[in-house]
Amino acid sequence: VKLFDVDYKQETVIKSSGAANVKVRKSERFTHVRCSGNESGNIGHVILSLVTDTCHVLILSAAHVSQLKSDDEQTSNVYCLKTKSWDDLSPCNILTTPNITTGVTAALLTEGQMSHKKVMAILVYPDMLAVDSLSLAPF
Repeated sequence: VKLFDVDYKQETVIKSSGAANVKVRKSERFTHVRCSGNESGNIGHVILSLVTDTCHVLILSAAHVSQLKSDDEQTSNVYCLKTKSWDDLSPCNILTTPNITTGVTAALLTEGQMSHKKVMAILVYPDMLAVDSLSLAPF
């Protein structure tokens, strides 16, 4: 399977206790896990079971800008959340309270924090959720 100019060696499907199916593609340098965001059950644990001690987990997530609560007029609607094990600097500002994240992103960050894994979420808050060059620009 070839996707994004990467030659994947293996493609499998994993299931969580909530009967969610998640596609997993592996290459020599990384593993790509694609989620719809509607998965349930122990999906965070299942995905992080693929992670070795030397692996970093990067989550790309998007939510409509109306879900972002901020008094600051910022030019960027890109934020990060990371576990304490992530030693490197963040490429963007940390998401501030009272903002929250839910679903697979929250599950992976929580499970990563509890299991001392290096997990970072890059959260984008575009004006619209339609996939086009403007909404994909932050990624």
